[in-house]
Amino acid sequence: MFDSMQERLQKAAGAEMPVAHDTRLTSTEIAALWTTYMDYSMVNCVYKHFLSQVESGDVRSLLEYDLDLADKRTAWVKDTFERDSIPVPKGFTDEDVNIHAPRLYSDSFYLYYILNKARIAMPVNGLALTTSARSDVQEFYARCCGSTAVVSQKVTNLLLAKGLYVRSPYITVQKTGDTVKKQNFMAGFLGERRPLSAAEISGLNYGVRMNNLGRYLLIGFRQVTSTKQLRDYLDRGVEMSKRFIERYSSFLAKENISSPMPSETFVTDSTVSPFSERLIMNHTLFVAMAGLSSKGAILSTCFRRDISSALTLSMTEIANYLDDGLNIAIKNTWMEEPPLVVDRKELVSQLKH
Repeated sequence: MFDSMQERLQKAAGAEMPVAHDTRLTSTEIAALWTTYMDYSMVNCVYKHFLSQVESGDVRSLLEYDLDLADKRTAWVKDTFERDSIPVPKGFTDEDVNIHAPRLYSDSFYLYYILNKARIAMPVNGLALTTSARSDVQEFYARCCGSTAVVSQKVTNLLLAKGLYVRSPYITVQKTGDTVKKQNFMAGFLGERRPLSAAEISGLNYGVRMNNLGRYLLIGFRQVTSTKQLRDYLDRGVEMSKRFIERYSSFLAKENISSPMPSETFVTDSTVSPFSERLIMNHTLFVAMAGLSSKGAILSTCFRRDISSALTLSMTEIANYLDDGLNIAIKNTWMEEPPLVVDRKELVSQLKH
């Protein structure tokens, strides 16, 4: 048997006494667990529709495997919140999915959806692990990291086996290494530009891929949405994704580096919605938030000023998009309120004198 996270922590610290976890959850732990519940209850609904339409047996098995993980994670958070007398969020339920709706996306899209979900989940779970103090929460997120890595390996291998995996660009690097000696290492707008670094190519390529998948997701959502305001918002997201793809691809093209993307059309011609508009809106916000986070991470590895400026512009556009989306969600009561600190002014106002 593998040692539990708690046992590994004890051994690393040379501790004989068990690590206590009878303390209250901290604000950081509550926030992480609440977000985990909301995200995986949404994934639960998405996967249920995928499973009702999937054709490939291999893809079905992977969806069932990942759905089981989502169920276990939401169940653990629910039990933990109930033990700590914290309200369990409503999240997303069977009311938010129509498993009888026709297929909206292809089996290939299902695989890329699983892969990108794992890519988004890994740093989120890692941050939750390293910022939590209670041993049961640490153990939970350690398991989340481990199982997410397994899912990533499984879906990558399946994409490779099916000839669908799109690799990052191959490059020829300089034969010798050296230190940076000139300030123009960061130049990008005027004068001579240095070649792209491997990190910059990786970041730009990742940005292209993430936006391409997000674009197809929103195209499908837009196709089945009946509310004009939401459809216009999704239209805006599709156009923004196309703009980002062109922006990042242009840097690669100038170096004669291609950014290959799947050529398949991922979206069917169905106009029957498998999901509630509440789920569609929240999923769109989730994708935008993930995009904002990933661009921040990419920005930290890019030193050329023209690239960093392009990424900063993209982050500003996403932030504005998110702000408008939150207003729409609030207006339509589609946004669930996260855990808030007790309003002590309100408590005082309720006192009877």
